[in-house]
Amino acid sequence: MNQDALVEQLFALTKDMETAATLADWPRAAELDAARTPLLQALTREQSPQALAKIREIQGIDAAVLADASATRTGLAAEYHAAMKRVNAVNRYQQGARF
Repeated sequence: MNQDALVEQLFALTKDMETAATLADWPRAAELDAARTPLLQALTREQSPQALAKIREIQGIDAAVLADASATRTGLAAEYHAAMKRVNAVNRYQQGARF
């Protein structure tokens, strides 16, 4: 596969990954990222100006998806900790109610 076609395929997978992240379909985003990895590794140093521009766009999308993933993880962790506090409170209530 020539480099321009490779970059186009990478771009398509990246856009699909961006869509999955936007929909909070993180398992799908991870699958797409795994599918991209060998293609990213197949990139060579020499690229056409058009391919370089597309690669920069891919990098920008990757940065945005990573920021979204980080924010989502932080939010989910906060929700998890709040839920665990409620579970502990219910456990304490049940223990006290037994007496």
